[in-house]
Amino acid sequence: MGISAAYVLCSHNSGPHLKSGRTDGSREKARRLGACPGRYWPGTVGAVTSVTMVRAGVLEVAVEQHGDPKGWPVVLLHGFPYDVRCYDQVAPPLAAAGAHVVVPYLRGYGPTRFIDPTTPRSGQQAALAADLRELISALGLAAPIVAGFDWGGRAACVAAALWPQMVRALVSVSGYNVQNISAAATPAPPEFEHGLWYQH
Repeated sequence: MGISAAYVLCSHNSGPHLKSGRTDGSREKARRLGACPGRYWPGTVGAVTSVTMVRAGVLEVAVEQHGDPKGWPVVLLHGFPYDVRCYDQVAPPLAAAGAHVVVPYLRGYGPTRFIDPTTPRSGQQAALAADLRELISALGLAAPIVAGFDWGGRAACVAAALWPQMVRALVSVSGYNVQNISAAATPAPPEFEHGLWYQH
């Protein structure tokens, strides 16, 4: 593959990721071959204060928590194809500022599992929002700030729209947040559609 032995591509539910890293140019090669940036870089995992499994709705959700559990709650939601490592540089400063930071693996990612193996798998926006609602309830979070991007942004936006009383504030970055599914079958003008897709 032409990658330094320090890099190991490993397949998780969310796809290939970097298992370890160096700064000799191999990181860029690994990224080009499909490894997700920010995954398992040295010094990041040690910042996690706890990893717990939380029964929430149809899921057993793997959750990393940072800071004081009595602090003001914040839920950070990753997108596709990334995972909780995306917030390794975000969670510690929030925790230092007094937040109780909750970073869950979304359905289909990491150790998060469906409780019943026969539950239909779905990435629908309503399912993602319901997962967030159930997690907020299961953890007893009092109106957290919810933030996310891509799938995580969609979960945050839809949950805030459907259950505004459960959310103190919303931070959403990029992506397709709340989608009109029935209208999605009608194509937009090509110049608009072009802007919606990843540009490489």
